[in-house]
Amino acid sequence: MKKALLFFGLLASTAYAQDCSKLFISEYVEGWSNNKALEIYNPTNQAIDLSEYFVARYSNGSASATVANAVQLSGTVQPHDVFVAALDKQDPAGSGQEAALWDSLIARADGFFSPVYNTSNAFYWNGNDAVMLAKGTLPASSSANVTTSVGFQIIDIFGKIGEDPSGGSWTTTAPYNTGVGVGVTEDHSLIRKSAVLKGVTAQVTVFNALGEYDSIPAVTYMFDANGDTIV
Repeated sequence: MKKALLFFGLLASTAYAQDCSKLFISEYVEGWSNNKALEIYNPTNQAIDLSEYFVARYSNGSASATVANAVQLSGTVQPHDVFVAALDKQDPAGSGQEAALWDSLIARADGFFSPVYNTSNAFYWNGNDAVMLAKGTLPASSSANVTTSVGFQIIDIFGKIGEDPSGGSWTTTAPYNTGVGVGVTEDHSLIRKSAVLKGVTAQVTVFNALGEYDSIPAVTYMFDANGDTIV
């Protein structure tokens, strides 16, 4: 039995003021193995069609992303509710690169994306990758550059595009990218602080993860059927 202590904020509550008019990332999950997910919050009074949005990953400090690094979303997020988008690894028999998500993450997910890495690696982030939520339609060509494509609007950015923090994680200590301090974006879940009312829509000079998120360590181990830790 998989052990999963993953916590989703489920931020469909009055914690968010009504002056926010766009979607934003309410939780980022970078768990052990393939356990990757974004929780997207809708603060508006209208249901939002996620097929008008996409997620792009900027890997290992890359300043650009192509369509192969992105995926068009699908599904609907209801007013004042969240949509949990997770990496599409659901086969309990999967191992290695195809290892399945935690049972509780599968149960909480509203949609699954990027099942085949070579087709789309958008949801295969690690703690040193920037992730962008954007509104628009991806170009048809897999080699098209999402960064320079016209016709999309940045909705939210997690991390700093073009920056590869030392040690594989942004940390607690300024300038947050040198490996000094405690890593908070690798093997962690980060929940948006209740005071944050909108997404980051432009490149930041410095990415301080704990400036906008509270960090909760993700589970990095598993239990067997007897409840004993599998090393």
